[in-house]
Amino acid sequence: MNKRFSDIDMHMHSRASDGTDTPESLITAIRKQGIKTFSLTDHDTIKGTMEVERLLSRPSFGPSISGAVSFDPENSLTFFRGIEFSCRAPVRRCHILGYDFDPENASFREALRLGKEKRDEKLLRRLDYLKNTQHIIISEKDRDELMALEICGKPHMAKVLIRMGYAATITEAIEKYLKYIPGEKYGEDRIPAAMAISAILDSGGIPVWAHPLRGIGEKPLSKEDLEKQLQFLIAYG
Repeated sequence: MNKRFSDIDMHMHSRASDGTDTPESLITAIRKQGIKTFSLTDHDTIKGTMEVERLLSRPSFGPSISGAVSFDPENSLTFFRGIEFSCRAPVRRCHILGYDFDPENASFREALRLGKEKRDEKLLRRLDYLKNTQHIIISEKDRDELMALEICGKPHMAKVLIRMGYAATITEAIEKYLKYIPGEKYGEDRIPAAMAISAILDSGGIPVWAHPLRGIGEKPLSKEDLEKQLQFLIAYG
């Protein structure tokens, strides 16, 4: 096991979005890594986090407390509900994490609904791009399976392209075919950051700006732009 600097990990993903583990296998990995406090923060969905909560809420794991699930003393694990909303903001697109929210809150459910809608629209644009520009025809069966996913991200589409022989790895498939869609407008595939922050707060949760300096494949924000973005997000809640 690799040495860890902390026994807390509040930002991880499962197969419900763009991770590689099922919620159950994630719990097993967490135990092996010596993590004591964690959250599952899948992109734009709470399917995985609610499954983790269900698994950990079984009688043998002890009582639930304030949105967190307390493990039995032997394992000493604490879990918090989590999500990572994909958002648009004035300076740059961003991700807003939400913790300890009420999943039944109306504002929160609406943010989830719109996030899912945006994801589905982007999937259709990607399929059209593959067909019309790359001349790659995704079968009706694969198309239906992608559309049926709670959240369909680049890794899910990449696996289809690998199976079709267009790439050898997920990274190669994304870089060659899925990284950019010509003509796509800035942020049209994401909900407003103001909506995500408001929904998290309204549901009793805690919003956090994820990886503020930059996301994967992005250049770091300048000090000035970092401050501008921060002030916009603070103003939202």
